[in-house]
Amino acid sequence: MTGRSTEPPAVLYTAQPPAALKQSSTSAMAPISKHFEDYTGPDCITPCPNEVLHNICSNLPFDVVKNFRLVCRIFGKIGNDHLNAQAHVCFKRTSFQELQRLSTSDLRKSVRSLCFDANRYYEQFTFEKWRRVVRVTSNIGRSQENQDAYDRFRHYYVDQDAIVQEDLHVESIATLLRNCPKLHTVEIWSAYEDLRIMQKAVPVFADAGISPRSRRGNFVHGVHAIKDVMQAANQTRTRLKRLFAGRLSQTLFHLEAVDTEIIKTGLEKVECLSLEIDEPHPTTNFEATSWDKLSEGALSKLVGAASDVRYLSVRSCDSWSPAIATLYLNHIFGKHVFHYLRALHLRSVATNSKGLSKILTEHKETLRYVHLTNFNMVNNNENWNDFFNVMCQQLPQARKFLLYGDWKGGNGASWSFGHMSDGKSSLRTHAMNRYIRKGGDLPTTDQKCRQQIPNCRVVGRSLRSPHVASRPGHPGFRRLVNASEHTEYIDEPDSDSECLSDDEDEDLKFWKAHL
Repeated sequence: MTGRSTEPPAVLYTAQPPAALKQSSTSAMAPISKHFEDYTGPDCITPCPNEVLHNICSNLPFDVVKNFRLVCRIFGKIGNDHLNAQAHVCFKRTSFQELQRLSTSDLRKSVRSLCFDANRYYEQFTFEKWRRVVRVTSNIGRSQENQDAYDRFRHYYVDQDAIVQEDLHVESIATLLRNCPKLHTVEIWSAYEDLRIMQKAVPVFADAGISPRSRRGNFVHGVHAIKDVMQAANQTRTRLKRLFAGRLSQTLFHLEAVDTEIIKTGLEKVECLSLEIDEPHPTTNFEATSWDKLSEGALSKLVGAASDVRYLSVRSCDSWSPAIATLYLNHIFGKHVFHYLRALHLRSVATNSKGLSKILTEHKETLRYVHLTNFNMVNNNENWNDFFNVMCQQLPQARKFLLYGDWKGGNGASWSFGHMSDGKSSLRTHAMNRYIRKGGDLPTTDQKCRQQIPNCRVVGRSLRSPHVASRPGHPGFRRLVNASEHTEYIDEPDSDSECLSDDEDEDLKFWKAHL
């Protein structure tokens, strides 16, 4: 499935640029901006749809947006309006200072959302800890080279420590929230590549004595960013309606009680909540403790604090092993029932047929959009066919029931629904959507899928990923599905697309953007 990436792209690609842009592709930003100042041609992006330009702008990290503002003149009024609609900040003194200036300028009246690039939240390593971690990611040079590199590393974080001591980050965000009357949306992005590198270095962290419960622990960028944002929101009594936070490490469940309460208080009025939870490594003590915390309801208590939530998305990040149950459904919901829940998105979740059907039927009077990806069946005596049969025509308000990815079953064949490709979903995804909502024959074969959606137009094919499946009637037998089998992608049936026309509110757009 495609969706919004956990790592904002670092480069902007546009249509053919004006000739002034071609004069010096390797020159510094100042000469390039001078070319734009001299450019007198037409606005090259003015015909671009507002939604497209907004997505481009909102996907750029703060440092790129800062430079991007220098060349906005060629985008005309549309470009400036969309840039002004979202404020960007990262964990640097100059960034927070610019955010404060924005908070007192005339542009504050048009700011509707804040994008917090949290990649600067790092552990303050001693030289020995730093040296051990670097060993797993690069070749170790001479001792003096290491010392020089570490000194440069620490010099950067001297200012980081000062920011925390001065509470400049919370103060700057609070000022923005206080002065921007239309600001009700916050997006928090955490490092992705750095986190992957550090996950591979788990044993090294243990040897270095780095505690996951430390004040600013192992790559917990998003965790402390969400706490700081909520603290600022609580101070200014700002009601945040939409929140995206990813990617959140398991440190989220080891915060002190006072920090947890700050986050829960800030979530009370959130209507659209999207969280990306980092998956713990299955062999570490930290992971075992995290699972204990999850079992005690740490995540469900946080999610349950958003009692007014209407659009909910919870995702578990990359799996260490397909055989490992990532995030259990009860870890997310616990005993909570969200009485206003209209849209639900879950990814990489483990459950059983009864548990998932119970959650869906408890919300059947309000659920309109269901989007589920990569589910594991935890009960070997059950299969997904039973779940699909139970749920058939049980969601009277449902307008979309979309399944993606691999659904690993117990006693029965696994299902592969494919992923969204160029905005298109697979034939099997659409057929299952039709079956759950309207009934008919369970689309177990391509022929039955076409019975659900006759005269469908195939717009693309892709090889199915080889996966292990069970032979019906022989649960002990496993075979490798032939990789030559294709997943067919089709245009959305007219009857399905029409049902969305009267319901495209801002919350739904935000929820879709973070699938």
